[in-house]
Amino acid sequence: CAKSFRQETINMAVSKKTGTDQSIGCSVTNCTYNENGCTCVAQHINVNNDRATTQAETYCSTFKSKGNVCCD
Repeated sequence: CAKSFRQETINMAVSKKTGTDQSIGCSVTNCTYNENGCTCVAQHINVNNDRATTQAETYCSTFKSKGNVCCD
C-alpha cells in the first residue's frame, strides 16, 4: 500500500497499453471498491480536477461509500 494514488493511476494507464496486469492502490477503506484495505477493484477510475496543481487538489470521483445504498 506504499505507492501513491497518482503513481498507481499512471501504472494502470501503462497496463492498458502493454497488456500487463497492474493494481491500483487505495487506502480509503470505506469505499465500496476497496478490497482488503489496500486495493481498488473498480473496473475503471476517474481522477478529477483539471485545475489541480498538487496531488492534494485531485480526487477520485469513482469513490462510492460502503454506506451509500441509494445513488451513484
